[in-house]
Amino acid sequence: MLCSVELQPDLGAGLMLYHFHGFELDDCLYQLRRAGKLMKLEPKVFDVLTYLLHHRDRVVSKDELLDKLWPGQVVSETALTRCIAAARRAVRDDGVKQKVIETQHGRGYRFIAAVTEEAEEPQAPPEDTKAPPASSFPPSPPASAGEASPERSRRGRGEGIGMKR
Repeated sequence: MLCSVELQPDLGAGLMLYHFHGFELDDCLYQLRRAGKLMKLEPKVFDVLTYLLHHRDRVVSKDELLDKLWPGQVVSETALTRCIAAARRAVRDDGVKQKVIETQHGRGYRFIAAVTEEAEEPQAPPEDTKAPPASSFPPSPPASAGEASPERSRRGRGEGIGMKR
């Protein structure tokens, strides 16, 4: 993956959209959308959801989530539990239904919704925003030792090195 490398270093390269339960997750743009509408998520909540989605083939322990998403930080399980609850709310799931994120008591969490992956084609910038070719810029003449540097030419009279006011 080109974008969320720190969350999923072992999944290969490419741009991917993930579709599940009426939602679309774009981990390159850090966006969750439902019916094309952007859902607001706190960054850590997005990270938890994305990590679980990328590791949906197995149960992810609380310790792993804390180690991977809060590396080197002392964080209580309460912070993780709050993020799981917020992720569930965002995808219209809850601790009772568990249609997207399942709790496996004493073990951790698992993303259980059916997922389809869609390769996303990289988009070229529109023509009018492209920079002109390098050859259309006039070359800058090299500064000789006797010429004032741009820094020195911006100074007022009497402000150069060794000059008194």
